[in-house]
Amino acid sequence: HSGKTKFQIAQDLLKLFLQQKLLFAAKHEIGIVCFGTEETNNDINREHGDGYEHVVSARPVDVGDLNMVKFVDGLRPSNKNADLLDGLVVGLDLLLRKTGDKKYSKTIYLFTDSCCPVEGVCVCV
Repeated sequence: HSGKTKFQIAQDLLKLFLQQKLLFAAKHEIGIVCFGTEETNNDINREHGDGYEHVVSARPVDVGDLNMVKFVDGLRPSNKNADLLDGLVVGLDLLLRKTGDKKYSKTIYLFTDSCCPVEGVCVCV
């Protein structure tokens, strides 16, 4: 992996994924949720005032563009922890707010450096 951090590898994979979507599935709609961020900015936290902290709805679900790739390129790791499941729930919420009851093919892809804990899960080594 040529001396890259786990974060950089996950970031590179996400950029490649977005570039492929732009080239081969230009009409696909994509949203981005980041977890483990310094700040908290998502609808669930805003509406309930608690929980889903250090999770950001970074890009709304919309047709992908080069700015999305540039955004991902500008991401930097933080020292904050967020529950991986909180990130998935916020992603699902973002997706459902966009699609509602409409007939969409809905898919969530998770790109992670595998460094975020999952609350309530004990990993024994």
